[in-house]
Formats: sequence, C-alpha cells, structure tokens
Amino acid sequence: MGYGAMRRWTTDLVKDIRYGDFRDDSDDAFDDLVNLSRAKTEVMGEFSPANHNALQFAINQCSSKPKTFLEIGVCRNGTYSSTHTIIRNLPEDGIYLGVDIEDKTYLNNSKRGIYTIKTSSSNYDEVYSLLNNLGVASLDFIFIDGWHSINQVLDDWQYTTMLSDGGVVAFHDTTSHPGPHFFMKNLDKTKWYVMENLCPKDHGLGFCKKVS
Repeated sequence: MGYGAMRRWTTDLVKDIRYGDFRDDSDDAFDDLVNLSRAKTEVMGEFSPANHNALQFAINQCSSKPKTFLEIGVCRNGTYSSTHTIIRNLPEDGIYLGVDIEDKTYLNNSKRGIYTIKTSSSNYDEVYSLLNNLGVASLDFIFIDGWHSINQVLDDWQYTTMLSDGGVVAFHDTTSHPGPHFFMKNLDKTKWYVMENLCPKDHGLGFCKKVS
C-alpha cells in the first residue's frame, strides 16, 4: 500500500494546517491562536459518559452495521474507556484493532476478533501488515484518540485510505486539543459531512463521514 510524500489529508483539508514548531505538542502554545474551550465537567484525560454516548452515536452513523474497527489510543481510562464502547459494537464476525504505544495485549481475544498492536500509529508498515494478516481490506469505523498534536493527527488521517463506503471517522478532544480541533474545522465540507463536537461541555467528540 502506497503512502509516500502525498498524504491523504492534502486532498481532504481546505488549507495546510501543518505546524513546524515543537510546540505543536503543547495545547498552551495555541492559546494565542484560538480560544480553545477548557473542559468544565471532564477531568483531564477522562472519557466521560457524554463521550460514550457521542461515540455510540457516531458508530450508529455508519451506513451499515460496522464490522471492522481501528482505534488509535487504546483503553486509557480502564473500564471507562472508549475501547469498551467500541468493542460492544463488534459483531461475531468483526475485527477490532487497537493501536497504542503501550502494551494493551491484555485486551486481545482472537475468538472475539479483538487485537492490539504496541507501536506508534505512524508506523504504517506494521499496522497495515497486521490488518492485512487479519483479512481486513477496509475499515468501517476509525476512532482517533492518540497523540493530539496537529502533525500526529495529520499522520493518523492516513488510515482513511482504508475507510469503507459509508464508514465513519471520529475524534476525541475536538474542543480542547489543537490536532483534532483544527483538523475538524478545516475538513472540506464538500467532501465530508462533519459534526465537530457532540460534547460541548467537556473535551469534545466529533465525527465525519464522506458526502455521498
């Protein structure tokens, strides 16, 4: 699978949002660029009940019952994690792949189609190879909740090359982190139906779907 210099996001954003400074990894660096709403009801990093409801709503927007799931940033909040909402939607013949820089193999259950890989989501060769070995030709639902810098979100968007027709991509932290915030705001609305934030009182969760 090719993913050279021409990245997928270059065709899907209305402008180049790349940020060259090391401060791309810092939310505070963007306070002078945009008034990011800080969470009022959500503890930093927590996946709130509102987030779970929004994630389920986003999953329900798939044109048909999703069978293949990719999650970037896995089970960071124990039993309250987004991962559990996603797995509850996994059918018997489905495949879930979680990508995280930490070991999440305690989640693995091949009988249920649940797999994880310890690597950076930027390591496309590893992730694509595992998806291929699992027989995944396309992804019905992608959830991006890894490192929240602009540059990393641009990298993570590359996986939409595998998005199925009628598939959905969702982002956590669209209110309070620069990567998902700027990415969702600058998606080409002629190509993507975008809901930037379903949870305005916390860190935010949004989703997008190809315009049919």
